[in-house]
Amino acid sequence: MLSKLTVLFVILLNIQNGVSKSTPKSAPGLPVDLNNPVVQRLAHETVDVYNKQHNTSLKFHQLLSAYSFGSVVGSFYKLNVEVFSDKKAIHFYQIIDKVVVGATGKALHDIISISERLNPPK
Repeated sequence: MLSKLTVLFVILLNIQNGVSKSTPKSAPGLPVDLNNPVVQRLAHETVDVYNKQHNTSLKFHQLLSAYSFGSVVGSFYKLNVEVFSDKKAIHFYQIIDKVVVGATGKALHDIISISERLNPPK
């Protein structure tokens, strides 16, 4: 009986090991339609939040990518927004923002990074 339990334990351990290796630690988000009105509103809000936080006047240009991560508390989005500054010359920047939209619909923005684009759009 003990040997059967040992064999069963080893089999279960191997199955669990195989499952944990094949399951990603953090699954990537699902792509969101860039023309989705909610995502477009959040992208514009991202620029407004950044401008307020850094006392700048960047202007929204386009939404480059958007990913949605479902959650119990609401929706999480990762937005990659392209903005521009028209001081002297036009410079394009990318802002990456993590947005949480709670059950009430209120959005909380957490801007991760901003970087100048080396290849501006044509």
